[in-house]
Amino acid sequence: MISSPDQLRSRLAREALQALQGDLGQYWTLIGVMQFENHDLLAMDVTVELPQYPACDLKETERLALWFHHEDQGIPKVCALRSDFPALPHTINMHPGTPLVICLYTTPPEELRAQLTGQQLLARISQWMRRAARGELHEANQPLQAFFHQSAHQMVLPSSIDFSTTSILSMHVMEREAHGVKTTLTGNKGDFGKAGKPALLSLHGLPATEHNTLTRLPATLFDLHQFLQGFGVDLFAPLRQEFCAIIEAGGYLQAR
Repeated sequence: MISSPDQLRSRLAREALQALQGDLGQYWTLIGVMQFENHDLLAMDVTVELPQYPACDLKETERLALWFHHEDQGIPKVCALRSDFPALPHTINMHPGTPLVICLYTTPPEELRAQLTGQQLLARISQWMRRAARGELHEANQPLQAFFHQSAHQMVLPSSIDFSTTSILSMHVMEREAHGVKTTLTGNKGDFGKAGKPALLSLHGLPATEHNTLTRLPATLFDLHQFLQGFGVDLFAPLRQEFCAIIEAGGYLQAR
């Protein structure tokens, strides 16, 4: 049981609790405090400033869980605990059945960490809720959100590729890894020498849309197929046709 903010190991968690004694206390209510092996957890209710005609189904009070790493690594994770919290821009569904994670910042964590305070974090959450209620979360000058939450993988494609049509390209790839990020380079057979591996690149053009909740990366090819079906894209049909053509031509598929 935590009886004092000083018992929390996270600086940001301590500052957030102390901020409740100031002006922010009229908008926030502490529900509970827990400590885990690597994190401090604050369960809190935030009062949402709702307009006369809210743009989404936010309640006057929303319950949140704020996760703070003991060493304040990265940005604290803010989870909306209401099971039917609306699917909004700048939220992430990390796993089915788990609370939505609210995205508060676009600044890289390493840049934000040195200047962020617990009071600023609570004020930012209140601002996020207010803008969500007004339908102002996604600014006009912001790029469209990605389909999936960030990945430690990236791919470099030739500039000559036409993304406007569905196609299957036979290419060679080479993988490199640096600073925890795996990069896949694509090109022709002779571009990478013996380091290159044959691969099929499946291209599908999707409409530019303003997404709401980001989802986790598909774990399997079937998961990706199901996701693309929501956009009217059949991932398996062109792949099946290409595989049949390879087999009929006397080729074979080499397991990696």
